[in-house]
Amino acid sequence: MAKPELRVIPGHVDETAARALAIVEADKVDDVRLEARSRDASHRTGGVHRPVATPPDITAELDAESVRLVEVVFDGLRPATAYEVRDRGTRLRPAVEFRTAGGYGPHRPLRICVASCFYRQYKKGGSYFDALRLPPLKGSDLKILMGDNLYLDVKPGMVWERGGPARNTVRDYLRYFREDPYGDALSHSPNVTTWDDHEFWNDYPNPSQPQLRLLRGRHYAREWDAALQAALRAFQITLNPVSSAALGRSFVLERGLPVSVFVADMRSERSFEVPGPRLMPDAAVARLEHWARTLVKPGLLVTGQPLWLSPGRWDRAPASFPEQYRRIWRAVVDSPADILLVSGDVHYSRLIRLTVPVRTGGVLGDRDVYDFVCSPASHIPGGVGSAASYLVGRWLQGGQPRSKPRIPESLAVSWGAIAGSAAAKPRITEHVFSTDAPNALGLLEITPTEGGDVRVAISVLDHDDGARTAASFSAARPPTFEDGTMKLEPSRGDRCETTVPLTLRARRP
Repeated sequence: MAKPELRVIPGHVDETAARALAIVEADKVDDVRLEARSRDASHRTGGVHRPVATPPDITAELDAESVRLVEVVFDGLRPATAYEVRDRGTRLRPAVEFRTAGGYGPHRPLRICVASCFYRQYKKGGSYFDALRLPPLKGSDLKILMGDNLYLDVKPGMVWERGGPARNTVRDYLRYFREDPYGDALSHSPNVTTWDDHEFWNDYPNPSQPQLRLLRGRHYAREWDAALQAALRAFQITLNPVSSAALGRSFVLERGLPVSVFVADMRSERSFEVPGPRLMPDAAVARLEHWARTLVKPGLLVTGQPLWLSPGRWDRAPASFPEQYRRIWRAVVDSPADILLVSGDVHYSRLIRLTVPVRTGGVLGDRDVYDFVCSPASHIPGGVGSAASYLVGRWLQGGQPRSKPRIPESLAVSWGAIAGSAAAKPRITEHVFSTDAPNALGLLEITPTEGGDVRVAISVLDHDDGARTAASFSAARPPTFEDGTMKLEPSRGDRCETTVPLTLRARRP
């Protein structure tokens, strides 16, 4: 694909403002004048353009590519209005459009596309883009990219270019965000992002990964870490709303929406240091607790990794950080409003209902929590001996693999702080659907109902199959388990249908 002179990726949009990242040819940057024009041409506003700040090594590599990064902010927009971004009045290709928040109701649901884990080498960026222009994804208000939004540690043959970490990092971001058809998908509709380990390296920030020690060593890891963090700030954090210092890189989407969405960064500031390993800074956990405790409308908690995930030795999960993990679960089950969990990472998709015991006022009761996972948007390579192949830099590049869902029966976590009883543990009480579709996009259609409640229809779509709903595995009712993993059977015609409803009940005044 030819390198576009101008790539505009829309970011966070609320009732009256919108953000975007522009990737511009260096000799064209002074000529770019972006404006947001309403679809009926009755209103327009010019964007405020600011260079994206980058450290010297990243700036040098952008200069080598003759590229500038520009943050664009549009203010003074009208609520519930469709806009198109133009450059000096000229339409962009592909078109960059968004709709400001507001006006949701029974006939106008909030429509959120969720995705994680996109690997470009299988050339699925085009089908991703096409799917966003087809029903049921057409007209989505927002994309939430939940992590592994590009793979910076997995390449064909695991071959790194000469020039060091900054060069490799900048080149890979430009390949994904600018040059690949995946960039067209990013340009199509607004994006907010969180991230996971493959924006860095597997099990980040673990410096003892065999991949790092064998391929690059600890010295390279330190240099690579700095470049990856800087590129994350430039290419992804620029798309997100500006957060308070206490939230760090996490943020809340709420203005004009029928739900409150907490997007949690549980990766980029993760620490394995003893004492006190952490998923995120304590101040951010405290803000998450405050958000859950004070909800007055239903909530979505978006994380890079699922909360209901068994920790591994070389790929640690949130449950590997028990103190903060228990605080997060307690916040979810104690909230006065229902919270839907949304995440990615695991290379399969699922919707399950968890029943979590919780003690309130001295009485032990149950709280149902729905857990939705959507992954991958494009599966990474597999093959016989793939782990060994990975270590020696020879990942197989054959047919695109699938990962059958492995849904754990329980987690090795002490739940006493939540339930008030060490014997009381969460359990899976319903398998709604699951799929191994290797090119998956999720769709949440959130419809307000009376009294501040919402109804949420959830589906998983295969963008390499004309955006059809993916076939679902079948499970017993209630689910049964073997060797600690849910027993799943091939589909008997079940699909990850859009007709799955959830009602999130808001706090009553």
